[in-house]
Amino acid sequence: MIKITFDIDGVIIDTVTYITKLLRNRGYEIDRVKEYKINLVGISKEENDRIVNAVVVEEAICEYKCVFPYPDALIYLPKIAEVLGHIDFITARR
Repeated sequence: MIKITFDIDGVIIDTVTYITKLLRNRGYEIDRVKEYKINLVGISKEENDRIVNAVVVEEAICEYKCVFPYPDALIYLPKIAEVLGHIDFITARR
């Protein structure tokens, strides 16, 4: 039996768009987003990580009703599940 597991954040669900929106709403300017790493303008790396992690933990986790799957995930996940019979999902969120 083949077993397949997908990560949720950034693979199945577009969490980056929502998190960057929350940061902008708090007045932060986004320098860049690369490989799921969000860099804020004029902020040290340590402070950047603290702010982004706080937004993820405090707001994004509680508001998953505001994040949506990538359109391709809605198309292909059911097809994969039909063939394999089962899909597992993982996330680093607590």
